[in-house]
Amino acid sequence: MTALPGYAPRRAHVPYWLIAATLAAAFIAVMPIVAAILTGTSAGTRTAFASAPAGEYAVVVRSEEAFDVVLAAPTAGGNPVEVTRVPHLPGYGIKGQTSPDGRLLAVLVPDAGSAANPVTSLAVIDLDTGASVRLANAVDDALPPVWTRDGDRVVFTRSVPAGSLSQVSVRSIPARGGDEREEFAATALGVYPFGVTPAGALTAVVIDARGSTLVAGGRDVALLSSQITRDWKLSPDGTRVAYIETDLANGLSYHARVFSLEGAGAATAQAMIAAGQQLGVAWRPGTGEAVFGHEPSNGGGAASAQALTATGFEVPLSYSAGGTGAVQAWSGSSFADPGQMQLTLVRDGQRVALGAGMRFLGWSAR
Repeated sequence: MTALPGYAPRRAHVPYWLIAATLAAAFIAVMPIVAAILTGTSAGTRTAFASAPAGEYAVVVRSEEAFDVVLAAPTAGGNPVEVTRVPHLPGYGIKGQTSPDGRLLAVLVPDAGSAANPVTSLAVIDLDTGASVRLANAVDDALPPVWTRDGDRVVFTRSVPAGSLSQVSVRSIPARGGDEREEFAATALGVYPFGVTPAGALTAVVIDARGSTLVAGGRDVALLSSQITRDWKLSPDGTRVAYIETDLANGLSYHARVFSLEGAGAATAQAMIAAGQQLGVAWRPGTGEAVFGHEPSNGGGAASAQALTATGFEVPLSYSAGGTGAVQAWSGSSFADPGQMQLTLVRDGQRVALGAGMRFLGWSAR
């Protein structure tokens, strides 16, 4: 089966070289990743977004050859508003995540080295002024940065090769600049922070010869799978983790799982009641429901993203507090034949396509 672009397969068994090769492919995004150093803006400068009409916005990015355009698309409809432009090495593009209050954007920027071997920096952009602060150098770029719930700190990783594995340090730094702090470290194929519980425990997945181990507050919680997992999302109340597990029993396939952090010592991850394959995870606000994308031939059910009215399928990315969904809308008939992708906003059954080549970074409001 040909992997859906941006959703390449992962495997979690030795030999290490095979897992490492699979992991490298697994995090290739639909669009290439960034390169460049952000430059600050003069004091008092305001972006067009700062004076945009009141409402909810999806923060997205469009990559050009030598720069990225950060845009804010109103969920109520209308033209996206340009926020700022981020220069980068040709062929790259930024990866990031908005802060909990939607006012800041943490971005990963490969801004040193060469086009073949870029070195990535972590920076934060103020969406109102366009000003940016470089926070850290020589960081990993596998996944977007993670914000603490109060928006005071940004979490990232920095890795050093250790034979066939890596020594990975999970670190955090104040969003306005300051000293780094190590949260925990592990020797693994990869360590992927993805959320913070209401109690302040950082959640991450460590992938090594065991498979995929869930870590919370720097301690192992449970083995999520003996396989490689992906698309992890922490529920808003911090009690569950939804994710996708690879299955190699009968060829490569992807299946939705939900793990409860409550009573985790005895609990096991449960499969969603849904046939076929799933990709992508989002938590629907106010319902406690984990939503997954399904191949169209397998139907949807309660766990699926909203189905397209035409041929194709949707992979959910996130829901806003107001209930708008951000999805990748694919025109093809299956994960093996995905076709073309358009980033799309879904609200009350209505769809607004933001265009091909767009990538979702989070939510904001005015």
